[in-house]
Amino acid sequence: MGHLGTLDPVAEGVLPIAIGSGTRLIRFFKANKIYLAKIRFGLATDTDDIQGETLSEGDATGLTEERINDVLERFTGIIEQVPPRFSAAMSKGVRAYKRARKGEDFSLKPKNVFILKGEIISWDTPNLDVRFTVGPGTYIRSIARDIGESLGVGGCLAALVREADGPFLMAEAVDISALEKEGVEGIRAKLMPPDFILEGWPRVELNRDGEISFMHGKVLSDIEFPTESMEGFYAVYGTEGFIGVGVENKDGRLKANRVIKIND
Repeated sequence: MGHLGTLDPVAEGVLPIAIGSGTRLIRFFKANKIYLAKIRFGLATDTDDIQGETLSEGDATGLTEERINDVLERFTGIIEQVPPRFSAAMSKGVRAYKRARKGEDFSLKPKNVFILKGEIISWDTPNLDVRFTVGPGTYIRSIARDIGESLGVGGCLAALVREADGPFLMAEAVDISALEKEGVEGIRAKLMPPDFILEGWPRVELNRDGEISFMHGKVLSDIEFPTESMEGFYAVYGTEGFIGVGVENKDGRLKANRVIKIND
């Protein structure tokens, strides 16, 4: 088993889990995510969320929704973002949170992240409810911290719900407590097919001979490739359905990159 993206301790919501040979496809999952966040203004912490130790406090009573929205609009598109010190980001080969817990003095390099939009849902001083649509690797805690700093009062994340992770939606998710009560067959009935995470990928269709060759790692010629690819990769289907991910080599032939056994 393997997850397709962690959730912070204060967060809840969609957490896709890959099982069996589906774990071989995790590396290809790069999807936008939708979060409903509650930002607490007037409080900055060492973890950038409400559970951390207080670093500073500010007066948020003078903030208005209009002023907050003006700052929020700056946090769209591709921006530079410094990950939280208490995060899984790497620092000199070590997870940042491990160094932070030891009280080490270090800094993390900023990285480019993509924020499609931030939409204010409600403003009730000092708490802002806002829905973000972001690209992979974006820290909502960092957004809360940085908006608070831009407003001059400080800010941290008070609550977070991941409403969607690519094609995985909150409405279709299964609560872990309910899943624990299911038997094996009940769990199987809730599983999505492996190629669900390759939604929208260009497809290559193989006949029975091509399917067998692909699954044995042979390079295939005379393949009819779609006009577009996913960075050179294709979802490959045989006579009985999805069988893996293939890559087009320099000679214009198809080579298996990941093989998924049918009905596995």
